[in-house]
Amino acid sequence: IESNPLNTEIETYRDLGAVVLTGDAIQESILDNANIRKSSDIFTVTGNDMNNLEIAIKALSRSSHEGLLVCHVHLNDTTLCSLLKSYQFRIHGKSKLKLEFFNIYTIAGYCLQQRFPPFQEGSESPPDVHLLVFGAGRMGKTLIVRTAKKWRGSYGKTGKKMVISLIDRHADSIAALLQTQYPSIPDYCTIIPYSVEFMSHEFITGSFLTDNWAIPQPTSLYITLEDTAMGLSLALKLREQIRNPGIPIIVQTINIDAFTKMLDELRIHSDNLQNIHPFQILSCACCRDLILNGYRGLIARTIHNSYLARKRESGHTDPNDPATREWIELDEELRASNYQQADFIYSQIHSIGCDIIPADSWDEPLFTFSESELEYLSMREHARWMQERILNGWRWGPSKDSAQKISPYIVSYHLLADDIREYDRITVRGIPRILAKLDLKIVRGLAGRNDIEKKG
Repeated sequence: IESNPLNTEIETYRDLGAVVLTGDAIQESILDNANIRKSSDIFTVTGNDMNNLEIAIKALSRSSHEGLLVCHVHLNDTTLCSLLKSYQFRIHGKSKLKLEFFNIYTIAGYCLQQRFPPFQEGSESPPDVHLLVFGAGRMGKTLIVRTAKKWRGSYGKTGKKMVISLIDRHADSIAALLQTQYPSIPDYCTIIPYSVEFMSHEFITGSFLTDNWAIPQPTSLYITLEDTAMGLSLALKLREQIRNPGIPIIVQTINIDAFTKMLDELRIHSDNLQNIHPFQILSCACCRDLILNGYRGLIARTIHNSYLARKRESGHTDPNDPATREWIELDEELRASNYQQADFIYSQIHSIGCDIIPADSWDEPLFTFSESELEYLSMREHARWMQERILNGWRWGPSKDSAQKISPYIVSYHLLADDIREYDRITVRGIPRILAKLDLKIVRGLAGRNDIEKKG
């Protein structure tokens, strides 16, 4: 449903086979014409948060879909998006109607870091990192915040800070705002703002690239302008100014358009452009996956990445083990296992009288389960895991055989050896850290749920 009948993209989508209606989606008659009652997934992306929420509520109230109906609601306000996301845990699995809140730039910032990492993790000593971020719009701000938090997780305890130079016409005020909204940023990242108009005389001379930030030298450049043409023009200009083909220049684009296709064609025939990399938000498989799977998708990925990190730290990595592959290479059954574990988190937390809310600070102490809570939740986690395996065709056997789907651990929790129970305990202990990576925390206080200690 498109509100503007003069939108030039309408015919493009119709040519691709889509049915495009014109009108105001807030009007119930328009929703009925779109056969909203039979939809399984609804996306509200009007650009106005209140309109998106109103459309979502009306669509959900008019649905007669027999299966699960998911309404994906885009919110520009990242604070509102974060607050509403925390409520998603409470309603998951309790209704056939489900709201998923997302912000495309928050998702894209996560995916951008996955595809073009701002620094190498796992080094014995923290590297010298100096990012130049051009554009302090929604994507630029998300990139700065997520990168600073990523540095905190990797090298925060060393005391060394990374450096981010922010170039934008309002760089000074935006840098100050970010450090007010995220008070932990200055502990891990030095933000150097440079307020300048792009393509102005001051900018074109390029003196700021050498005069102000000579030490440390830039290690990566991210151009996060919403104007694709200006972004690519800026990338070409910066490459000439920096004259270092080893420094990657990443350019944000909305989709695979003529400019990025042209750049890809030029890069095939010219070594001079090999360090310029377009990042297409809407064409990114990672972005699409996280939009379709919502918050549970991000939690599931975080669960899997935490599992991989534990495997690497222990030195028990097996290249032939399908469970130790990166997320994009996981088979559907293993992805589904991570999704189910993500779905179970709120049930676990609620069962001990606790709740999940947005975190106030990155440096808040992680929630700690009592010994009785830990054992109770580990027992529930094992029961969930065992049911998952049985539904997927696994059965008990004296020794593990993945090919035949046989496991000796498909037994009651109390029959497991303690070293095997420890795997479930590790999973439970990791929940607060997984939630913290998503700016969430666990708090106590649900009435009538304070009897776990007595059960222990």
